[in-house]
Amino acid sequence: MPRDDVWFYQLDGVMLGPVTLAWLKEQILSGRLAATVRVRREDEMALAPAAESPEFGLRPPSVQPPLIPSPPARSEGPAVSREAGATGAGGGGRVGTGTAKLGGHPRAGTGRNSTGHWSRRSEKHFLGFYLGIFLLISFFLFSGLRLAGYPPAGYAPNDSGAWPSPGNAPAGRNREEIPLPGGESLKLAPIPAGTFSMGSPGSESGRRDDEVQHEAVISRPFHMGVHEVTQAQWRAVMGTNPGRFEGDRLPVEQVSWEDATAFCRRVSELTGRRVRLPTEAEWEYACRAGTGTAFNTGETIGPHQANYNGDHVYGEGAKGAYRQETAEVGSFPGNAWGLHDMHGNVWEWCSDWYGGYPAGSASDPKGPESGAYRVLRGGGWHSFPWSCRSASRYMIDPGYRNHGFGFRVVMD
Repeated sequence: MPRDDVWFYQLDGVMLGPVTLAWLKEQILSGRLAATVRVRREDEMALAPAAESPEFGLRPPSVQPPLIPSPPARSEGPAVSREAGATGAGGGGRVGTGTAKLGGHPRAGTGRNSTGHWSRRSEKHFLGFYLGIFLLISFFLFSGLRLAGYPPAGYAPNDSGAWPSPGNAPAGRNREEIPLPGGESLKLAPIPAGTFSMGSPGSESGRRDDEVQHEAVISRPFHMGVHEVTQAQWRAVMGTNPGRFEGDRLPVEQVSWEDATAFCRRVSELTGRRVRLPTEAEWEYACRAGTGTAFNTGETIGPHQANYNGDHVYGEGAKGAYRQETAEVGSFPGNAWGLHDMHGNVWEWCSDWYGGYPAGSASDPKGPESGAYRVLRGGGWHSFPWSCRSASRYMIDPGYRNHGFGFRVVMD
């Protein structure tokens, strides 16, 4: 029942109820209750001669009821009314033979109504208060992200104009999925066009001489695999599993550059999409995701962020687990563009022949036209942390297989 219809009444000094107004009326009309009763709401005493109310159709009693509290200056509904016979301005005196109507409402300005609940006006005030607090907290959270460096310098929004969330692949229509046989698929995240500093500064710990820093331009957006190619995906396309460590969600390893490019060709034939290995510049650009530090995690990295030889430390980092095997793809947080395991787990083949960097700016560099070795990037589960830096490079014969070598794909 609505709380506004709930009343208390008192007879012979005993508080009874709660009851409804309809019940109280029925009891008085039937003669089961005396003509004069004490009636109160939960949070204010409104003592009135119930039988003299016009609703009951009875004559006023000769007994004077106790004092009635002064009525509120304003009320959100019909208040206890008093007519002629009250003594004392403002209703502070005794009620004489006037009319007292049952049915009080909230006292204005108290916040709570006569049933102990908040009034509509107070509810609006509180809703406004909490909305203000929410907006204030949201402002400080957004400001904190900007002060913390997100979005990172040089970072551009995706094709829809939205900023991808840190550690998650951009959602919606910008994310691509290439179906493979057996119900498998390749998930790819959008990588925007942009310009970045490729290589490492001379002050970066663990760098090698072949990491000459220079400007590189990625003139066209592309899509890159959210994860390294897994054993299940390899088996769906190639029908074999060369991996030393077994598991559908583990990255495929013990694949050469030639094996990786054969996989890309086969997927292209099956799907009609142009799937290939990334260039070295595309790989580093996507790995950094707008950062300019040694890792996309900052100036250091820890074994809780990537799978590498945790017995060794980079910079101000700390030692941790050395798992001595590959981890399932996606086991660690991704970068700002939604790419996982860009540091550690398995070295990743790139399409380039190994060679020196240009002295000046380069647009969409693809490496030398020929060479003896192909490039790998990112470090592996067995690598020291400095070998997992964004700028770190490794090269080897394109036919060589190793249980630390894998790859991921890109799609134009």
